Amino acid sequence: MKQISYSIANKMTNRAESLDKIIDLEDWLPIVQAGQSTIAKGLISLTALTQLRKYKKHPRGRKKTATPRMNNPRQPRVATTRLLKK
Repeated sequence: MKQISYSIANKMTNRAESLDKIIDLEDWLPIVQAGQSTIAKGLISLTALTQLRKYKKHPRGRKKTATPRMNNPRQPRVATTRLLKK
């Protein structure tokens, strides 16, 4: 469990560092100064713009029909282990 939490923390640190390099401090200030309710409202408005259908998984196709077994009453199938026991 420690290994998993370490790797998640490491990934989050790497992403935070890359965001710090890409985005200027002035762009972060409105987010930092905003309250939780303001950020939540902003995220809800962003979700209204997203197209979730775009990320839907492709449905699985039909399964192939099973090949019919050959049943010959004159030569019934016998398990290999039964043959080896004799």
